[in-house]
Amino acid sequence: MHTETEALRRLDYGKEENQKRYNQDTAPDYDLKAIDFPLALFAGLKDVLADPVDVKWLQKEMGDKVVFADTQLPFDHLSFAFAREEYMTFFTKDTMSLLNHYNGKCDDTTLDSQFTIGNEKCMKEKII
Repeated sequence: MHTETEALRRLDYGKEENQKRYNQDTAPDYDLKAIDFPLALFAGLKDVLADPVDVKWLQKEMGDKVVFADTQLPFDHLSFAFAREEYMTFFTKDTMSLLNHYNGKCDDTTLDSQFTIGNEKCMKEKII
């Protein structure tokens, strides 16, 4: 169950080792407010390590720093590193589209991506 008291914490080594490493009994929270750049968040529906509920919590915590979030991908945690061939267009087309279009770089190979951020602007530039 997810609660309002959840946090993103450093690795918990146990009380004794935490004292040695962090000078406190519990693992400290990461300071999410220190992140000062745009983020895109992705979660796989089959991911038990970073499930969509956790990613939605992180999205809420990060606020307007999250420029894109997709929690409906048919992946598990390792799919993001070792996806089967039919999922690789997610990386070669869709993720590159998101990066290119968010940064104002139009590329014909990504105009039909499912991630439409920037597609309209790129399509106008292509027509001109």
